[in-house]
Amino acid sequence: MKRLFRPCRAHALAAIVPGLLALALSSASAAAAQEGKLRIVQTNSAGDNVHIIDPATNKVVQVIDGIPKVHGVAAAPDGGTLYFSNEIDRTLEIVPTDVMEVVERIPLSGRPHNVAISNDGRKVYVAIIQDCSCVDIVDLEKGEVVKSIPTRGTVHNVFMSPDGRRT
Repeated sequence: MKRLFRPCRAHALAAIVPGLLALALSSASAAAAQEGKLRIVQTNSAGDNVHIIDPATNKVVQVIDGIPKVHGVAAAPDGGTLYFSNEIDRTLEIVPTDVMEVVERIPLSGRPHNVAISNDGRKVYVAIIQDCSCVDIVDLEKGEVVKSIPTRGTVHNVFMSPDGRRT
């Protein structure tokens, strides 16, 4: 199989919801992929861009530039916005999917790794691996970190439970 691109130390791979992405290709999402409604988001932790891939054709269909050392990604429940952690600037990057470029950067309390979003799409949880060893809670309406929850030791991943009650 011919390689379409060679990401330098590509790190996280996230696929999100129909209309933009899919977490797993079930039979329903596989059909949506063939209709061109799914996209895969491939972060590039050693570069400064993100590749958007059409899983039906296995081709890069778009590139989001300007996010250095992007580590984690999460999508709003409606697929309308992507949230990326930027390790260099220590920010949460906000990218609406209708423009596919960074429109806002929210400062975090340290060097971020992976991210998760609440089921209602109002808060983003960011694992902070350096400077505080905590999880930052970003209130998207306020556009700021509203709380940092200390952890014992470093934290790399953060997840939201299916019922939305626990991170």
